[in-house]
Amino acid sequence: MKPQYLKGSTSPRIGENASNLLTALTDLINLIFNGKIPEILLPIFFDANLCALKKKDSGIRQIAIGNTLRRLASKICNTGLVSNAIQYL
Repeated sequence: MKPQYLKGSTSPRIGENASNLLTALTDLINLIFNGKIPEILLPIFFDANLCALKKKDSGIRQIAIGNTLRRLASKICNTGLVSNAIQYL
């Protein structure tokens, strides 16, 4: 799933379905934060797609792009921690 899909699906233009999706995403993010992702889903959740980029020296740089939902959870977590980190550092 690409981030653009989530962004478009949660747009207010979508109406009630967007609200339902946001509620479901909130519930999922809370499960993630509480460490309650079912063990059977962990390999999928922590999976990544590989992309090969050509380097200037003709080599290949491998880039791993993580699961969109895991990345979303990480960004939300980091956003909540920034103010604490600023005060601490």
